[in-house]
Amino acid sequence: MPTPPARSSLFHTGSLSPSSAKTLFGEWFDYCVALLGASGTAADARTALGAAADADVVKLTGTQTIAGTKTFSASPVVPTPATSDNSTKAASTAWVCSALGTIFTALGFSAVIGTTGGIVFPSILGGFVFCWGRTGTGSGSYSVTFPISFPTAAAQVVLTPFGTNDSGTADLQVMTLSTTGMTISAGTTSVACMYFAVGY
Repeated sequence: MPTPPARSSLFHTGSLSPSSAKTLFGEWFDYCVALLGASGTAADARTALGAAADADVVKLTGTQTIAGTKTFSASPVVPTPATSDNSTKAASTAWVCSALGTIFTALGFSAVIGTTGGIVFPSILGGFVFCWGRTGTGSGSYSVTFPISFPTAAAQVVLTPFGTNDSGTADLQVMTLSTTGMTISAGTTSVACMYFAVGY
């Protein structure tokens, strides 16, 4: 970039002869041409200033094709496309989570998550259903309703004593078993239990 003329040449003191004025304006014209380019266009100004060409600049708006590999120091934030979008747009984490939820639901996955809960697997994975939970206490026998019903049958149940056994030894048995629940016998004890049931 050229050095600008001295400030004193612009704010001349005393009388200014025509030849001095021509010299002064000539210096400023040459400086402006060197700074902005001969034509005064944005492209000439960028060239004169040593700036990147317009095509090489990543703009904040508009449509551009950007070549090469760009490395970001932080995660870029992109708009979230519609779940049904099947284009080459960038997918946000929100879109991925939503799409996975839609896929799992369409396949047949479902779940109830908690201390008492269950998971249903799709038919392509055998259609298995897992249920688990904790019962209340009850001397003699008590009923349990599964958090998720088994479509065909409950195949196996595992019982484990849970909590404090106040009288005797826990003698847990499954007395009746259906697709929706079971009856548990605790003998003469009053004990809660944890259960894990598998079916299809």
